[in-house]
Amino acid sequence: MTQPSALRPLQRWFRSLRPSSVIPSLIPPLVAVGVARSLETEVLWWAAPVYLGAAVSLHIGTNVLNDYYDFLHGVDHHGRVDTDHVLLNGVVTPRFMMLSGHLYFALAVLLGLAIGAVRGPAFILAGVCAAACAYFYTGDRVSLKYFALGDVVVFLLAGPGLIGLGVWALVGEVPLSAVLSSLPIGSAAAAILHGNNMRDSTSDREAGVRTIANLLSRGSAFRLLVVLVLFPHAAVVLMIVFGVLQSAVAVALLSLPLALRVLRRASGARDEHALAFLPRGCAVLYVAFTTPYALAIVMSGVQI
Repeated sequence: MTQPSALRPLQRWFRSLRPSSVIPSLIPPLVAVGVARSLETEVLWWAAPVYLGAAVSLHIGTNVLNDYYDFLHGVDHHGRVDTDHVLLNGVVTPRFMMLSGHLYFALAVLLGLAIGAVRGPAFILAGVCAAACAYFYTGDRVSLKYFALGDVVVFLLAGPGLIGLGVWALVGEVPLSAVLSSLPIGSAAAAILHGNNMRDSTSDREAGVRTIANLLSRGSAFRLLVVLVLFPHAAVVLMIVFGVLQSAVAVALLSLPLALRVLRRASGARDEHALAFLPRGCAVLYVAFTTPYALAIVMSGVQI
C-alpha cells in the first residue's frame, strides 16, 4: 500500500470517498429508471442524471461523516480489524473529512431541490427525511447507528427510500412495483453493514456502540446474516413466479454460489479476526447480485 506521505492531494481526496462504494450508489437510481420506463406515463428524463448525482453525493457524504464521527468518538482506532481507514492512516485530516462530508450533503440537497421544484413539497419533505436519516446515521449528538438502528436505516434508505424517491422523481408517483423491486437491494446492502458489525462486534461493544450484531448471540447474528444474504435471491424467484419481475431478472441468481461461499466461510469463523473478509465479501456479493438485477430491470422492466 502506498504510504500517505507519497500520495498527491487528488489521490488523498479519492481515497477519502471510499471509492468502492461509488458503484453500489449507482444501483438504486438504475432500478428506479427501469421501473419508471415500465409505467405508462410521461418520464421526466432530465431528472435521472440529477437524481443520480444526488444519490451518489448522499451516499458518499454518509460514508465520509461516518468515518469522521467514528474516529472522533474513538470507535475507530488502531486496534480494530479494519486497517484501511483514511483517518487512522493519516491520509487526510479530520477537518477535511468533516468539511467535505457536509459539502457532499449540501450538494445532494441542492440537486434534490431542483427535482422538488417540479415534483412539489411532498417530494421535498420525503427527500429531507431521507437526508436526515443518512445525516444522523452517525452524528455528533445523534447517531442512529450507535443505537442498533444502522441496519434498519441502511435497509430502508438503500432499498425503498432511494428507489422510491428515484421513481417519484421520474414519474411523479411511487407504484407498488417500485417498493417490491427495492426489497432485494435493501437486504443486500444491509448484509454489508451486518457483516461489518459482526467483524467489529467486540470493539463496538467496548466503545459503547450497540449494533444488532453485538446485541445478538454469535449464532443468532449469523442466522440474520443468512437471511439478509439469501433473501434477495428468494425474492427474485417469488417476484418472477408472481409476475412482478420479468424472467430476465433471473440472471441475478447467478450470484447464488458466491453467496453460499460467503456464508460457508463465515460459518466456520472462530473469532472476529477470521471474519475480516466478511464486509468485503458481502460488498462483492452486493455488486455481483445487484448489477445484473438492476440492468435486467432497466432492459426488461417490471410487470405491475
